[in-house]
Amino acid sequence: RRGYRTGIMIATDDDHERQFIGCEFSRAIGDFIARHGNPVYALYVPEGSLAAAVSIPGCRSGVRIGTEAYISLRTRSYSDRIAALPSARRQNMRRERRCFLDVGYDIAVESPRGLELDMARLLTNLEGKYGIDNPVEFYADYYERLARSNDPGHVLTCRKDGALVGFCHFYVFANQVWCRTVGFDYEKLSGAFE
Repeated sequence: RRGYRTGIMIATDDDHERQFIGCEFSRAIGDFIARHGNPVYALYVPEGSLAAAVSIPGCRSGVRIGTEAYISLRTRSYSDRIAALPSARRQNMRRERRCFLDVGYDIAVESPRGLELDMARLLTNLEGKYGIDNPVEFYADYYERLARSNDPGHVLTCRKDGALVGFCHFYVFANQVWCRTVGFDYEKLSGAFE
């Protein structure tokens, strides 16, 4: 199968919980292979858990990819993170937010079901801007399969006069938001720090 898939994420320091996750992971791998016959890849496994993950039956090897970036945040809330920024940056953010809110976009969280073609069109716009020339149908097929899946995730939508002008497809896992794809209708955006 082609396409990027959300990896299985293991993050725990507790040995008993890691063992439980390992057993459940092993059972899920066995079920998946029996049903589909496809190989299984475990992505986003922290380095400290890699040895435990590859010891699970069905996992043949582990490859350390490396960390692209890691930022340790001492606070948990959005307000705390904003308060930790330099004063000039906070002022700029307030100005940017006011500008964005003044445009009057409708922001909502929706299901990807029913948005497949619009999302494909906007993602094609974004990728075309960076030289990737895939047809809308390529992404429409991906989003149609995604919408039919058991866990299609969520879509943060940005609409202007009812038309979708921006989106972010995401999942929520372990109290974190994992963004997958985004897209924009650049001609309809207002240039308000979108």
